[in-house]
Amino acid sequence: MKKILLILAILALAGCATSAPKAKTFYQSYEATGTPPMIANKIYMNIISPDFINGDFLPADLSCQGEGRAPLLQIANVPTSTASLALVVDDPDAPAGVFTHWLVWNISAAAKTIDAKNLPSGAVVGANSGGTNKYFPPCPPSGVHHYYYRLYALDEKLKLPAKTNMKNLLKAMTGHILDEAVLMGKYQKK
Repeated sequence: MKKILLILAILALAGCATSAPKAKTFYQSYEATGTPPMIANKIYMNIISPDFINGDFLPADLSCQGEGRAPLLQIANVPTSTASLALVVDDPDAPAGVFTHWLVWNISAAAKTIDAKNLPSGAVVGANSGGTNKYFPPCPPSGVHHYYYRLYALDEKLKLPAKTNMKNLLKAMTGHILDEAVLMGKYQKK
């Protein structure tokens, strides 16, 4: 009996020793501290905002009930092989399906911040679901909605017209994504 228990213990330890760390999911969220996760000794790209904490509620001034300004976004740990960055801001809780609030691509890989009032030179703003080429502030009709700020590191600059929507942007990025980071804020009208 002791031999069987010893063999089982060795097999259990061997299984733990050989298990690899879990791969990063495509839309992995980061801790509110802004500390990038380490998986297999690799630091992943990170996006945070001084305007709100990841997973928390957005302040009213970032919504249609306030100033409606885009949050300041701060970027860290962009892969060295990045040619450009792309930003997609969407609300999957919208009644008619995913609502695109902001699309920006060809952001310089050297950018440390994304500020709607002062976008890096060469950045292109695409078409949001409201049909404009600018930031569309959160304005949910009812209930709590989740707003995802997804940053992508790409291995090339994109040659897309400003009228490009989210579906076509994501299609153009396919096969060119080196890393991604996600920041999420919630909002509900008061």
